[in-house]
Amino acid sequence: MSKKPYGMICPITRVCEILEPRWTIAIIVALWAGNTKFNDIRREIGSISPGLLTKRLRELEGLGLVERIPRLAVIQAAGA
Repeated sequence: MSKKPYGMICPITRVCEILEPRWTIAIIVALWAGNTKFNDIRREIGSISPGLLTKRLRELEGLGLVERIPRLAVIQAAGA
């Protein structure tokens, strides 16, 4: 008999698997507190490296928990 992955057995276990990697909960709390820019999230959390923050944000985005909205560069008319 093969074992079922925990996520198939219990939804709570699946949530624990998502939140388990280091910094994930801190990132979610920072986002919930209104920090939406990368550097604001880093400042709120403290000692997370930029690479690890990027990795965790992409994981959360892949799970559909975070939506990335890229900033647009817009050329404005001179003097406007």
